[in-house]
Amino acid sequence: MLLAVALAVPLAVALGYYGDRGMPGDDHLAVAAPPSAAPPTAHADAAPLDQAAARLAARLASTPGDAAGWRLLARTYRELGRPTQAAAAEAAARGAAAVAGENGTSTASATSASAHATAASDDQARPSDVAGWRREARARAAAQGYAAAAAAYASALTLAPTDPDLLADAADARAAAMDKQFDPQALAWLDDALTRAPDHPKALWLAGTAALHGGDRERARSLWRRLLGVLPADSPDAEVIRANLRDLGDGAAPAVVVSGRVELAAELADAVQPDDTLFVFARAADGPAMPLAVLRRRAADLPLNFSLDDSMAMQPGHGISSAATVIVGARLSRSGRALAQPGDLEGSSAPVATSAADNLAIRIERKVVH
Repeated sequence: MLLAVALAVPLAVALGYYGDRGMPGDDHLAVAAPPSAAPPTAHADAAPLDQAAARLAARLASTPGDAAGWRLLARTYRELGRPTQAAAAEAAARGAAAVAGENGTSTASATSASAHATAASDDQARPSDVAGWRREARARAAAQGYAAAAAAYASALTLAPTDPDLLADAADARAAAMDKQFDPQALAWLDDALTRAPDHPKALWLAGTAALHGGDRERARSLWRRLLGVLPADSPDAEVIRANLRDLGDGAAPAVVVSGRVELAAELADAVQPDDTLFVFARAADGPAMPLAVLRRRAADLPLNFSLDDSMAMQPGHGISSAATVIVGARLSRSGRALAQPGDLEGSSAPVATSAADNLAIRIERKVVH
């Protein structure tokens, strides 16, 4: 059994939730208790206190030199029963104090003056673009300052509100800052990321985690099955997800997987736009032309490592495992239509046994002429 899960090959900078190892079965939910399971040491007025902590963390994201502020945040987290976040805030306070030249006998006025001076300097150095806020967030997360990281990602989202990577990273940081609880804002960011990029690996991973901890096991299964179609079949990450599905009692963790890599012939590169639709599919070598499994991506994703399995079947019961031999193909479509159109670009494999259909090489090298 596995504790919480992080992708072994980072698909994005993993912060807290995504950065832990494990996406548990029920016996591991103590790693990240469901929202209904409040910590036994939580403050009786946790909601207003939590809001105050969030506001203070957001302010400290722009004034990281405020040692007194970090100490107050640490005390607040301890009152809320969040020892991990309290320890991170105390570490930030020590770092700020060292930079400001404070020591154990510093007066309150000296501390305040130092904090104000640092804040003024920080105001001038605050990021002004998405890349700057992303760097800020990653730096905060590296120091386990997840609340500050979440605030920095939120600032980045004001500049790029439709970026799926930022949405997933922001949800990850926010959950980490809240003792690995996905609040409505984190869930909304994940939903938005998946609306804009339905196969976003990190968003699928985190949304499945959130669903499981919210008690929706069926949604967790559905999201992780989709994730299996994104991850390379032989990757450690795919094995972790398959193990999670087995822990959920999912007999659909695919036994038959067709995998490989799709590349575009160099001589056709000028005929392709980044947003052209890429279809990767498998069909029975002897049977109907209807695909047994389909994966949809963008031309910008090429070259693409892919895996196809029964969870991607167009009709239940008619997946890859129903055929002994398959042909695997890839097609680029300007129109985005599922049926091949003149001018589309395509390539395919020779017939291959499903029991040995791994590490296939598919080269898109010809135009559809009719």
